[in-house]
Order: sequence, then C-alpha cells, then structure tokens
Amino acid sequence: MNNRNRIRVLVVSDGTGKTAKDLVRAGVSQFKNKDVVFTTKKNIRSIDQVDEIFIHASSSYDAIAYTIVDSKVREYFQQESQNYPIEVIDIMGPVLNAFEKTFDEKPQYRPGLMRNTDTNYFSKISAMEFTLRHDNGQHLETLQEADIILVGISRTSKTPLSVVLSLEGLKVVNIPIEYKKSLPEILFEIDQRKIIGLTIQAESLQEIRRNRVLKNERTQSEKLKNYTDLERINKEIAWASDIFKDNEMWPVFDITNKSLEEIAAEIYKLLEMRRANLEKQSLRFKR
Repeated sequence: MNNRNRIRVLVVSDGTGKTAKDLVRAGVSQFKNKDVVFTTKKNIRSIDQVDEIFIHASSSYDAIAYTIVDSKVREYFQQESQNYPIEVIDIMGPVLNAFEKTFDEKPQYRPGLMRNTDTNYFSKISAMEFTLRHDNGQHLETLQEADIILVGISRTSKTPLSVVLSLEGLKVVNIPIEYKKSLPEILFEIDQRKIIGLTIQAESLQEIRRNRVLKNERTQSEKLKNYTDLERINKEIAWASDIFKDNEMWPVFDITNKSLEEIAAEIYKLLEMRRANLEKQSLRFKR
C-alpha cells in the first residue's frame, strides 16, 4: 500500500471479530497520525475458509489479524502465513498458550464462549431491571414473567434479597403482606411454586424497624408507634404465618440474624433441588 499512514487490516475470527479489532486499534494508537481500515470475516472455523482468505487478502490488505481458538485451524493459519507476503497477527494463540501454562490445563478450544458470557451478562441486567420495576408489589400485570415471588411483612428483607437474587439472572417480584389485608388475587393465579414466604422473629424485627425509624428521623406518630410496637409486630407475624399455612406450596424462610447471602444461598439450594427433581422425572418418562 502506498499510503503508510493508513493501513487496511483484514480481521478474521471464529466469532464476531470485536476482540481483534479492539486490540489492533490499541496497537495502532501507539503510532502518531496512523489510521486503520477494517474488513471483517466472521465465523471462520474451517481450513477451506482459511485458503480462500489468504488468496483474497494477500493482494488487497496490509495485514491479517485473527482470533481463532480451534487449535487445528489456528495452526493451519500459521503455516499458510509463511507462503504469502503479508503481515499476519495471531492474537489469540499467545494468550491461550500462556494461560495453558499458568493453569496447567488445556483450553476448551470452543469458539463463541465470550459471546455466551456477554449474553449471560445482559440477561442479568435484564433480570435486575425487571426486579427493580416490580419492587413492593408494582406492575403485577406482568407477574407471570417472574422466576421468584417473595412475600413477607414489612422489613423482612424483600427488596435487598430480590436484588441479590436478580444478580444471578433471576427475575424477582416482591409483594408486601399487610396486616388484615388480602394479597392480590393475581398472586393465586400463577404457578404457586414460584412463591416464597419470608418470616422473622418478633424481637429481631422490632430492632430492625426501630433502627429504620431512627435513620429517617421521623416524628413519632401513632402509625410509627404501631410499626415498632412488639405486640403489633407479633400480630403481623401471626397474620403472615396463617397465610403461609393456607398456602402449603409456598416454602417459608426464616431470615432472623441471617445475611442476605445466607438467605439467597438457601433459596438457590431449593431451586437446585427442584431442578434436579425435574430432571429425574424427565429421565423416568424417557425410559
């Protein structure tokens, strides 16, 4: 190419090519007043495709930058690079070799794993957005989309626990149980296995509520006195307990003196047990 301030790079990847582009840009940025123009060949996963790439690229590009994890295709790429007058940059190979030594373990050599990671990341973001939107019984018209529905009286960690669970990609709705008030009818129309009850010992809840009131520095109205009154708290817990007894499919977790991580771990364990049971049932039907 005549203009050495501007180079044409063919990016070859078994995925999207984004990794190669980012690294080439980073490298070129270290040289003053240099520019790079990219052409991308995606999903290159066979030796035949490599042959076509070299025939086309040798007369049209200044360099080839490739990210290929399949060891056979990558080795063939390296061999063919010796036969053509073009700069060839193996981006993934040195990284895989270095970590193979570090971990003392062979790589999986599976293309697209990074994209799977990205998909998982965006799934978790979506779950968190859903969870925040459905905090405290809001937007129940989409309740059926939830993976988990937490129910409990005030200050039983419904909201923070919902957020912790959403970080693992679970769509969570939390609904408050209010003393002498019925739960929304729609709650009883969806899959009851999604619903989880939260309870707590009265004295612990009283302390939590007192701290909540002190933090907010509110005036001690009659309503707030009831909020922290032990007798009233016992009534609320008993009211919720009666609801749980009437709905035997709802597992109930006592959160007293437990961290959010501990409670979440117990819920994950329950979900995992259910998943294992479903797999066992599925295998029985296949026999």
